[in-house]
Amino acid sequence: MTDAAQNPFQLWLAEAVREAGAKVPGDMDPLGLSFEADGRVARILPHADEDLAVIEVTAIALDDSAEDDVARLAVQLLRLDHEARFEHGWRIVLDDNDRLNVTTTVAVPGTRGNELRDILYDGVERARALSAVVAGLLGAGAPEPETTEMPGTGAIRG
Repeated sequence: MTDAAQNPFQLWLAEAVREAGAKVPGDMDPLGLSFEADGRVARILPHADEDLAVIEVTAIALDDSAEDDVARLAVQLLRLDHEARFEHGWRIVLDDNDRLNVTTTVAVPGTRGNELRDILYDGVERARALSAVVAGLLGAGAPEPETTEMPGTGAIRG
């Protein structure tokens, strides 16, 4: 595809990929670029605002998890996302395919190839850490209900 036929997002992405030392796909998809990075799917997507792009990295697929587990997990992840909101620009998102992703938005004019590469590496590390947390939370199961025995109860007396 010629540069004239590409939209501003495609031109930026092709230039950033070149600057990072990677091979630019011959037919740059206007809906973004998806690739595997350290065993995780990473995506660079256009934003509705032409000056922005979305970076997304899959942490873990939850499609095999029970609905109750996902609901319990969602509350914990919302709290985690809330606590971390001032530390970095990454958010936790559950997509329509029950994949848990970390996502951030970058300014297209100010993000060059090496910076984009560093952002992607950061996203992969955050996805890896989130995956470990989620696996631990799912493995922990629901908390056992508290039982408080009153003195003299719970025993059969003859």
